[in-house]
Amino acid sequence: MIRKLAVISKWTAIVILLVYWIGSLPFVGCFGEYRICCIMSGSMEPLIQTGSLVFVKPAQEYAVGDIITYRCGETSVTHRIVKKTEEGYVTKGDANPAPDLEIIRKEHIIGRAAPLWGNTFCLPWAGYIRMVLYDCRIELILTAGGLLLVSLWAEWTDNKGRQAIIGKVKSGKQE
Repeated sequence: MIRKLAVISKWTAIVILLVYWIGSLPFVGCFGEYRICCIMSGSMEPLIQTGSLVFVKPAQEYAVGDIITYRCGETSVTHRIVKKTEEGYVTKGDANPAPDLEIIRKEHIIGRAAPLWGNTFCLPWAGYIRMVLYDCRIELILTAGGLLLVSLWAEWTDNKGRQAIIGKVKSGKQE
């Protein structure tokens, strides 16, 4: 029984640590040459829903109609290019009534939304999971740490019991 507890605790702790790692990536994380962006507003609905994850890839050139993610201060924004000017790009959220006021320069662009399959640009609702995990990092670490301690205790207890039985058998004592 204690052995099963040790195995279950170890694997549960490993899963929790993996989930923590995924959740602890920043909202613009890296995945090879792609960046993962969590959509926090409904400005691109219905195509990209709030709480979706969007994969963006840097490009040499951007054109009118491209969906791009760019840096805006401390955050990132995912909108569609509606006009190209000499200074940069004019963007607009599909659900917004008017274009954005700021001209986006190329050096602020993180990348273009990459279709995952067909015309799908995102993983709907996956961003909600990531947001929750990002907020629950400490709890996940404490839970995984507790499970690892339970696992170590179970291993130690199991080995101690085994050693006692081996010692009794070697000395010829039987109960």
